[in-house]
Amino acid sequence: MASFSLFLTVLIIIAHAIHTLFNLVNNIRKAKGIGLPYTLSPIHELERWAYVTDPILRWYYRGYLLQGKGWPRWARFMVKDWHYEDKGRAHHEYGPLFVVVSPRGLVCYVADSHAALHINTKRRLFVKPPDKMKMLEPFGPNIGSLEGDVWKIHSRIASPSFDEYTQKLALLRYSWKDVYTAYIELDRYMNELLVQGMSELNNGGDPTKSKPNLLKAILKSSRESENRASGKMGAKVSLTNEEIKGNLFIFLLAGYDTTANTIIYACVILALYPNIQRKVLDEIDKFYKEERACDAPNKSSTEYLAKFQYLLAFMHEILRVFPVVIPIARQAVSDQELTIYSETFGNEKVTLPSGIDVVINNTAIHFSESYWPSPDILDPRRWLVRDSQTFDPSKPLTKEQEAELQKGIFSTQGNTKGTFMSFGEGPRACLGRNFAKVEFVAFFSRLLQNHSLEVGDDMSPEKIERNLRLLTMNTIYQSNRDAELNPRGIARVTKHSNPEALGFPTTIAAAATATTELGSNEDATDNQQHETEKRPAESGPTTLTGDRKETGQSQVSGHDIPEDVDSIEHLAEAGIEPKQYPSTWRALLLTVGLCLVTFATAVDNTIIATAIPSITEEFHSLDDIGWYASSYLLASTALQPSYGKVYTHFNIKWVYLAALVVFEVGSVVVATAESSIVLIIGRVVAGLGGGGLTSGGSTILTHAVPIEKRAVFNSAFASTFGIASVVGPLLGGVLTDNLSWRWCFWINLPLGAVAFITVIFVFRLPKRAKSSLSVKDRLRKLDVVGASFLVPGIVSLLLALHWGGIEYPWSDSRVWGTLLGFGLITAVFVGTQIYRGEDATIPPRIMARRAVLTSTLFQAIFSMGLYAHFYYLPFYFQVVRGTSAMDSGIRTIPYVAGLSILAVLAGIGVRVIGYYTPPALFGSAAFTVGAGLMYTLKVNTSQPKWVGYQVLAGAGAGAAFQMPLLAVQSSLPEKDVPIGNALVGFFLTLGSSIGVSIAQNIFSSRLRAALRAISGIDPEAIIAAGAAGARGATPPALLPDVLEAFNHAIMSTFIYPIATGGFGLILTLFWGWRSLKSNV
Repeated sequence: MASFSLFLTVLIIIAHAIHTLFNLVNNIRKAKGIGLPYTLSPIHELERWAYVTDPILRWYYRGYLLQGKGWPRWARFMVKDWHYEDKGRAHHEYGPLFVVVSPRGLVCYVADSHAALHINTKRRLFVKPPDKMKMLEPFGPNIGSLEGDVWKIHSRIASPSFDEYTQKLALLRYSWKDVYTAYIELDRYMNELLVQGMSELNNGGDPTKSKPNLLKAILKSSRESENRASGKMGAKVSLTNEEIKGNLFIFLLAGYDTTANTIIYACVILALYPNIQRKVLDEIDKFYKEERACDAPNKSSTEYLAKFQYLLAFMHEILRVFPVVIPIARQAVSDQELTIYSETFGNEKVTLPSGIDVVINNTAIHFSESYWPSPDILDPRRWLVRDSQTFDPSKPLTKEQEAELQKGIFSTQGNTKGTFMSFGEGPRACLGRNFAKVEFVAFFSRLLQNHSLEVGDDMSPEKIERNLRLLTMNTIYQSNRDAELNPRGIARVTKHSNPEALGFPTTIAAAATATTELGSNEDATDNQQHETEKRPAESGPTTLTGDRKETGQSQVSGHDIPEDVDSIEHLAEAGIEPKQYPSTWRALLLTVGLCLVTFATAVDNTIIATAIPSITEEFHSLDDIGWYASSYLLASTALQPSYGKVYTHFNIKWVYLAALVVFEVGSVVVATAESSIVLIIGRVVAGLGGGGLTSGGSTILTHAVPIEKRAVFNSAFASTFGIASVVGPLLGGVLTDNLSWRWCFWINLPLGAVAFITVIFVFRLPKRAKSSLSVKDRLRKLDVVGASFLVPGIVSLLLALHWGGIEYPWSDSRVWGTLLGFGLITAVFVGTQIYRGEDATIPPRIMARRAVLTSTLFQAIFSMGLYAHFYYLPFYFQVVRGTSAMDSGIRTIPYVAGLSILAVLAGIGVRVIGYYTPPALFGSAAFTVGAGLMYTLKVNTSQPKWVGYQVLAGAGAGAAFQMPLLAVQSSLPEKDVPIGNALVGFFLTLGSSIGVSIAQNIFSSRLRAALRAISGIDPEAIIAAGAAGARGATPPALLPDVLEAFNHAIMSTFIYPIATGGFGLILTLFWGWRSLKSNV
């Protein structure tokens, strides 16, 4: 059978290879028939496989791209949107039109303006690739995905959405947070507006008069189209609700990313070119001064834009150099004849075969010497002359050009059609091109009214050049973003002193009726020569001078955003830039590495249980059994709060790696120990490192994933932690029986090594403001005094719980003495925390937050019940049901599966709804019910019941277990998040330790009492026999009674998980309802 499967696999591979080769040969034949230059590529960018090759090649050639050489020849066509970095190099090699041949088909790349214009205007002959347009229809068909007569209807109805009235939307000031929330909940938002708009229309009103938006404008246009066509049968004259929503979605999709990137590019260029910024500032100041001086009625947006000729020219030059819409893909519906007008081909005609994909290379056209002399030079003056093709920024101006520039009238009429493709050409040109102009002018006229843009102080010429290389790399794919060298860090916003400056008017009339005089820069002179012919990288660091000189500058960085920040003006005033996160694939890779460490540390708590018999046999150290488990627990628990302070004041990445190294060193010491005392020392060392890994992993994830997505990634930690806690004893048994007990600790090395390498190369800590504190001062802030009291206090508590009722009676002085010591030391610790305030290990203001206090208490209490299940559910199967250690681990899979699956689903749920409280409420309730059902387990409970009970309890635990971390992170400012993470980890470990100790005390006392009630047995002998030998140490006739006694004792430990689940449910009611989406 195996041989047949292998033969069949080889046969399929050979058949596929032959098929691929046949397609390639056939496609080469088609390419030769076209008559254009062609080249071969195993994959072209429009194939689905390009989604695999693209991120791989972008990652591999990242350093090469930063050199500005474009793509290597062999790789460029396998990368999506390779044109951006290539800047027309491929067309210099192959000509204005050439064909790329792959086994999957042909792609014709066009950089000829006449051919590009022909393809864009002949919309029925060159259509959008239908298989690639479906991704644009998540809410319904729209103008971006349709073709033919249906597209024409959509275009006619959607075009009025960008009328004069709607364009004033760009001038209004809506709350950014409200708009962003509406964007995230787009479907619900659009449905609400749809119902509202239709209601107003049905009542005879005009929806655009109440609160204008694009959706209402489309509704009105659709209804008017329907009314005009009333009486006509069989023709589609209006849009369905789904089509209306689809069009609104495509407007938002097309406008959001293009606008954001254009503004980024423009800000950087304005900072690098002070002369260009000077002219923009003068034009803005002139506008405001003129508007103050006149009492003109409300103007149209056309008249309004006429005031900003230079700013519009600057916008178009930015779009030429940085085309935000890179390729325009079409597909020939039949054989199409193209006439090429170029020096290479003359007036040659070529025929493109039916079905060929055609890509108009905007970037190559925009950087063609044939259409744009000296295309590498960024100069807005190109758009202020009558004939842009004769304007060369690198050469002296003609008298005619000087006269035209003196008039300063923006125009695109001098550009040959097809040479500027950022808005497209022909009937399918961008509907919102005029809206884009209003939006661009509105943004910069408001931002630069009170602010200017400067190059950051730390930007050397070399760094600027490197950042510009990064900036001109394709910005569509997040994998290109460099967290350490972010192009957005080139420029900073500086507020200037103008106490009488007015806010941006919602209409021009509002500005005309204002009475306050606007400060002007009209008297300022520009003494610098116009140097726009220099490339940006050659400009070096520059500083804008004038009356916009800074009065209180703030370096743009990723600080916490105050609640009152709701506009770009406030962001600039606060010196805030939205925090940048790594790409999703980096975050996933990083999460995998961190989960391996989580698995190793969680397993380390439980794997020792099955290794102890072999350890004591080798070292003859029966008296040290308690220290083997507790030594690690004591060290890791006691140091967790202190790690929070360390992560706050020192580099997170290197602190985490240092803790990982310490943990691995401790594991090696244990694995190579030749005596019991060395093993205990190794466990302590491992605990010293392990204490910083749980909170460190959460802190790293805080900087790798935005909070609204973090629940999904946190679910991986919760699943890993649950799986490791249950699987630990099983894995320990397998390793001990088949290899050696030492492998229970050697296994940590490969797991840690993978995590170490992942964090080193994948995690890039976002730049933070350099601390003004010296290393000595930062060490003082670690609160060594507080830690010196916290550590012995925690050690005293855990020792008392470990000894009480197990090794010594509760009345023993060693037990109550350690409890008393814990109380006294804790009181002193609390006093030191209040005294030290902000420098405390646990700053009182953090614990005073209701969400933090209730979340950490929930974590501790919930962990108590959860670990009672983790430890005693396998015991139930081994003793009461008579299974082996391995089989007991297999029978706990339903618990682990429920926990893992619901952890992921709960994370996704939080990502969708934006709130962490509902999953916590559901999880607590489900866990409480599941714990109650598990309490009913008997010696002969049927399999469906014990499986179902476990699934329910595990599902509840999975849904709720990760939510305290999100609650703490969302309620704290970023600088306090490491402390919050450490507190959550501390209370988790503390709660689990207390829970296991309580369960052990309950189990031991109830088991002894139950066994003593059975005559004819030796209770101590049965207890000493342990789980594996209890049945063998019991007379067969009394075995049912003994099993009932064990079942009674185990079920007694399952009582308090019911109580902890219920108490946790009550605590979640005090968390509050804080939306993670509003934290973005």
